[in-house]
Amino acid sequence: MNVTSASLERINQHWAIKAIGTKAINQVFELSNSHLVEKSVGKQIHLNYEFSPADYELLKRVSFAYEIAAIEGLNDFLHPTSTNNELREQCASAACRAFEIQRVLKPPAVKEQRIYHILHLSSLAYCGERWTELHHWYNENDKLLQTPSVANALWDRRLLYRLYECWVILFRKKYREDLHRISEIIAELREDQKHYEGGVFNDTSNTKNRAMAIRLICLYHWAKATEIQATAMLQSEPEGVTTLLNKHFESAIKAAMSVDSQLEIELRWLQIASHQMITDPLVDGKSGQFKCHTRHSH
Repeated sequence: MNVTSASLERINQHWAIKAIGTKAINQVFELSNSHLVEKSVGKQIHLNYEFSPADYELLKRVSFAYEIAAIEGLNDFLHPTSTNNELREQCASAACRAFEIQRVLKPPAVKEQRIYHILHLSSLAYCGERWTELHHWYNENDKLLQTPSVANALWDRRLLYRLYECWVILFRKKYREDLHRISEIIAELREDQKHYEGGVFNDTSNTKNRAMAIRLICLYHWAKATEIQATAMLQSEPEGVTTLLNKHFESAIKAAMSVDSQLEIELRWLQIASHQMITDPLVDGKSGQFKCHTRHSH
């Protein structure tokens, strides 16, 4: 367990958080708590408080500060040793706080941005040990989680949408049987590749073709990592799976760096979530049902 009362107290001493100021930090968590209360008792009591554009900007600014603190410890979180406990706890505790803030933000309306938002929020929850709260958020926002239609979608978008579908399954964690659906989706994508891949290349622009080729390399490595993830969780972590996952995630991240900076960021967080899923799969071996850890509110 990397998130403790002590680590949450320490995180507010990080320079990025102190630069925001105690007043703004307190205001943000008051806004967040008000939102949660409204969600909990809204049917009985209407608090009649609507977030203003300034409120949303403040929420985003403070969340970003916590993410800066988390990012400093990402590598130490991914490769834990006996000497990097402090940075690992910093990463997890800052991710925990960032999740608490971001879960009250409205997901973007644009399909691709909404996908990135949901994957990002989910990864923060895993890093920050807020599985139970993420489970509640998924239940409350079921319609938002729906996979965009792939009808008439170009090949790279088709890949993105179906990979998003796979990760919603991984994050939602209902039954082991759901993991078999991920293997089916990846198999379907391999068949689709024969029919759709060529349609994304532009005969008149080598620059665009090169960028698309790199984007596809990124998505193919992400697809392979996703398939490995599902298989590993079904097989209770076969030997060497962490190394193999890191290999494909790092290849995907390297490719994304030159064509899609936002996807690069999301892949880094998904790599962390992947690590958590392997080390703490939350599966009840008798019932085949995924367990949802009970975490007290921090």
